[in-house]
Amino acid sequence: MSVGSFTLYNSAKKDILDGTVDLDNDTVTAVLATTDYVPAATHDTYSDVTNICADADYAPKTLTSPVFTESAGTVKFDADDVTYGTTVSIAARYIVLVRQAGASLAGTDRLIGYMDLDDTGYNVRSTNSNFIVRWNANGLFQLS
Repeated sequence: MSVGSFTLYNSAKKDILDGTVDLDNDTVTAVLATTDYVPAATHDTYSDVTNICADADYAPKTLTSPVFTESAGTVKFDADDVTYGTTVSIAARYIVLVRQAGASLAGTDRLIGYMDLDDTGYNVRSTNSNFIVRWNANGLFQLS
């Protein structure tokens, strides 16, 4: 599934440009949050993310194959789609990307961005089925 566009948090824009966050070398972790989380552009650390989905089916996933490409002056950041499993039961509204500094997520880890998985305001669900977040064909985000 891929519904909304990927939104960078305000602080992530600076963090990416000044090297605090190195998207293609740091550990970038994807977490799921429910419809009760209200994203705000001013959120900057993992402790700002509330209503994180929690159980084995929702385990945070590390972003794989992150890559920057440039074409005609536009730089695209992309990565592999995120698969939470093929026989999982999940209800989530947002996928949130976090720069994980240590062995596990910490409240001080820097937020990167999020994507709304359902543009009608509800959680998306899987019941003993696939739960795969597919990034836009144009990547997570572009700079031009």
